[in-house]
Amino acid sequence: QEDLSEITSDNKQSVSSDEASLIYIYICGEVQVPGVYTLKEGSRVYDAIWAAGGFTKQAATDYWNQAMILTDSDMIYVPTKEEAKDRTPLSSSTLENQNLDFNQNNKTDTETGSTTGHKININTASKEELMEIPGVGESKALSILAYRKEHGAFSTVEEIKEVSGIKDGVFQKMKEYIVAD
Repeated sequence: QEDLSEITSDNKQSVSSDEASLIYIYICGEVQVPGVYTLKEGSRVYDAIWAAGGFTKQAATDYWNQAMILTDSDMIYVPTKEEAKDRTPLSSSTLENQNLDFNQNNKTDTETGSTTGHKININTASKEELMEIPGVGESKALSILAYRKEHGAFSTVEEIKEVSGIKDGVFQKMKEYIVAD
């Protein structure tokens, strides 16, 4: 078991003084206490789930490979059982394969494995989350947020083509990485 003093929520004071050996991860979805957590370097998905209070009753508990090692800035989204029916369970090899294409489009390091391996909900995503989508930089993310504020939620992923600057070519790059729930 992990030493509880090494696992803290962002809104609690960390006991550890060795910042270099800590990573920050965001865990959300079907966990008891979603949020940003500080974990020891080398922690696994299981540790993040445990730090977030465990799964909810609706969680797809077998969606993530819980033995997978986390890296700094990872985002772990735990889907509901219903959501998971349409998704492939994530393992380090699935995540790696998705990261290769995803990270090349985002010009990030494929060695870090920093992508989440899940689709981004264009109706709820923050600017930073939108910028993880291939073909979406800061200006397009801001345009998506402005469109959403003015017109409300997207009914379909195709509706994102109504946003200024997102035409069919950009949409083709991003469609596999987005949902409009």
